[in-house]
Amino acid sequence: MKKIHKSVYYHVTRDGLNIGIILGEDGVVCVDLPMSTEETLAWKAQIRELTRLPIRSVIYTSADRVSFEAIDAMNTPVVVCELARVQLYTPVEVAALNQFDASVTMIAPAQNKLPELSFSDSMTILLGPEKTAPAIDVMHQGGHAPGSVFIFVRDAGIVFVGEHVAVGQPPLIAQGNFEKWHEAISALRRNKKVVTLIPGRGQPGNTTITVETLEYIKTATSKVRAHVRARRARNELITLIPDVLKSYGLTEKIAAKANLNLDVVRLNVRAGLERLFDDLKNEA
Repeated sequence: MKKIHKSVYYHVTRDGLNIGIILGEDGVVCVDLPMSTEETLAWKAQIRELTRLPIRSVIYTSADRVSFEAIDAMNTPVVVCELARVQLYTPVEVAALNQFDASVTMIAPAQNKLPELSFSDSMTILLGPEKTAPAIDVMHQGGHAPGSVFIFVRDAGIVFVGEHVAVGQPPLIAQGNFEKWHEAISALRRNKKVVTLIPGRGQPGNTTITVETLEYIKTATSKVRAHVRARRARNELITLIPDVLKSYGLTEKIAAKANLNLDVVRLNVRAGLERLFDDLKNEA
């Protein structure tokens, strides 16, 4: 756990994800959780060593960060954007309707662990009984994924931006709305109240750390567009992956230091490139 402000801490999970906590006058709010039960319980114990204030809620920055076993282990109210909740709820409905289909029933146990609280555009959480208490603004963005959000710690000028920003590695772009993504980051860069960004992955910093992510989206789009124009096949997109890893300097040794599994990174890059290919092919 690393202290970034008197009331804000972040932690890098075994999967290389940045999660965090925000301390208030009467409670603690968590930003995302680890993915496993074991690591979530260890994280909960770390929080308990830091403060005896109650953990009031967990706010998820996007649906793809949600782990139902982590929610179960933390046993705390969960907050998500309504669009993220829809993403999580739909597979459960499918499972209920197809309970004898082995390919979907595995999702059904999540039905009783869905987030209890949701919002559409924004919400504010006050961590104290007074109007002067620390405030957390949670704002829907929808760039990285339909229900993705920014979590702004108002008095500290700190924003948890989730998977909208990755530092030192390719961002996850398979679900992205790139127009909204660019708008969200552009607004952040114009906001003079923003001091520090905590990205979904990689080292925190000021708003300049967003450049790497936007440049990746731009470059990947350009390369896949050239791929489509050359009438190359979708399965040949794997030839672009080594250049992506090289551009980030991601060797096995460097990846291990950053808690990155290169096989997972390759899969994520491929999924993003394939999504771009499908979009650009349809445009053509």
